[in-house]
Amino acid sequence: MKKIKYLLPFIGIMLFFSCDDETTIEDEFEEVNGEVKEKQIKRIQGLNEYGESAYVIFNYGGDNKLSSISDGEDTYSFNYNSQGELNTIGSYSDGMYTVSELYNAPYDVFDKGGVLEFDTNGNPSKILTFENGYNSTSIIGEIFYDSKPNFLFYTLKSSMMLEVLEKIQLNFGYQNPNLMKARDLIPNNNIRAMIFKDTQGTTVFEVQVNYKYDEDDYPMTADLFIFDHGQTSKIYLDYYY
Repeated sequence: MKKIKYLLPFIGIMLFFSCDDETTIEDEFEEVNGEVKEKQIKRIQGLNEYGESAYVIFNYGGDNKLSSISDGEDTYSFNYNSQGELNTIGSYSDGMYTVSELYNAPYDVFDKGGVLEFDTNGNPSKILTFENGYNSTSIIGEIFYDSKPNFLFYTLKSSMMLEVLEKIQLNFGYQNPNLMKARDLIPNNNIRAMIFKDTQGTTVFEVQVNYKYDEDDYPMTADLFIFDHGQTSKIYLDYYY
């Protein structure tokens, strides 16, 4: 069952992994992908090679706004005010946060790593991560994308998070501020591979993804092939909209 949990961080990367201040994230998404039919994900079902399963459920409320995301163990809730604006977000385990709190100041993330490069479509393509905080052992990751639009984009839009991420700044600098808008980390396309190497150039983690798409270029299924510190595994995903 442990291996199937790769499903959740993979979704996390897609959800919360440049352009000038006058261009919105939706403008850039449409510039990269053209006209895209808006679909919202309802469920992602995962199965590993041992027959163990996991799932993520996306629930929607009034005005088709995202109300919660659940994996059966934890639930993230999205709550809106009377004007339909996102008000609070969080879970029982992590606590609830008001959106206004997120705007207070740039968030220091230099102890987690940084974005080194973006590809021509504005996707984060090379990242640095630290195993145990700033200046600890580092790992360089390369991320590769296919040409299809990020299937989670309009789900994210339905939660009003696009507007929130436009206003949040992240600080990747330790001694000198290196600010970046959170919105710049959202991929415009779907991840097809991730390869992480240590300082000796040895691959320590790798994911290869093969999608099958519907007529609207949304994934129906995906096969994930995973290499993690010498061990390999497979996960098979089904997507429902």
